[in-house]
Amino acid sequence: MIYFIILLCVGMVVGPLLAALPSPRQRAIAALRDIAGAAGVRISFRQSPNIPPRMRRLTDLNLVCYSVVVASKVGRLLKPSLFVRSAGGWESRDHDTAVPELLIDLPADAEIVAISSDDISVYWDEQGDVNLVVSVLKSLHPDPELR
Repeated sequence: MIYFIILLCVGMVVGPLLAALPSPRQRAIAALRDIAGAAGVRISFRQSPNIPPRMRRLTDLNLVCYSVVVASKVGRLLKPSLFVRSAGGWESRDHDTAVPELLIDLPADAEIVAISSDDISVYWDEQGDVNLVVSVLKSLHPDPELR
């Protein structure tokens, strides 16, 4: 009986400690974010841009935003654009704006690319190659020094 009580007490101490350890998925996401952060990419949880009803995303998942900042002097040169991955591939919000070919290189779970005068953002589910996301963000940046 005394061994059972000791085992129960040890379990009560060790159980919460084990529950606080990160899961393998959480460790993988932390590694992705470390790689992106080291490359100068900002990671944030923000609402995705308004998508016109005619453009349907592949999923309804909450997405994480990876972005690079655009300096104000360079940002004036950018045309605000929105690209969404749908069942038929990447689509542009504006019919007169061509979809950049390098969006094909993004992982399959990247669903939205937004370009504004402030930043260039990729919204994705963090389940692909983060190096591809960083590469596309830097390639879309208008400043050649950041490419």
